[in-house]
Amino acid sequence: MSLVRSVVIRAGALSLFALLVSAAVPVGLAAAKAPDAADMPTIETLLQRALTAKAAAAEAAVQAARDPRKEAIEAYRDKKSALDDFTALTAIINNSKDDDLQVYRNQAAQAAIVRFKTENLDDPQVRRTRAAFAEQIVDLMKGSSSDQVGLAIIQEILQTWWSTKTREVRFKATDKWRDRNKSWRKMKTYLQGGSR
Repeated sequence: MSLVRSVVIRAGALSLFALLVSAAVPVGLAAAKAPDAADMPTIETLLQRALTAKAAAAEAAVQAARDPRKEAIEAYRDKKSALDDFTALTAIINNSKDDDLQVYRNQAAQAAIVRFKTENLDDPQVRRTRAAFAEQIVDLMKGSSSDQVGLAIIQEILQTWWSTKTREVRFKATDKWRDRNKSWRKMKTYLQGGSR
């Protein structure tokens, strides 16, 4: 009798356990089936996706590392940009306020000096372009004495391109503002004359 009783109790317990398990498993999960083989990506597909993602990440890193200011300076110096395409350089040279631009100012000035050394200065168009470049930065002559970088740049450019005229207008970066302002007026008038 005890054997029959123990079998009945175990059977009841198993039935109860089965009932609890079936109640705990969601209906959708119980009805789920394995995906079709046609729906499963192949190893080649997974590898191609991984390579594409890696290439995209590498391209994004290259774009993030680009330095448009440095590229503009180098392109002008190396004749990869047009001679009259200098506004990016003059904007850098004139900017005495943004701390992140200060390291580029001398580089931009040197790029312009190098570029015009390689041009034919017998060509009136080249001389006009050089004068137009200088016109965009000539206001550095009358800038604040605290902008020593800008004053040094304008003095170097003017002495390199027009040394005689610089002596004639008596411009020195170390002069007082009033004297630099007088020199600025004369130099600006000279540059506006065109083919210089």
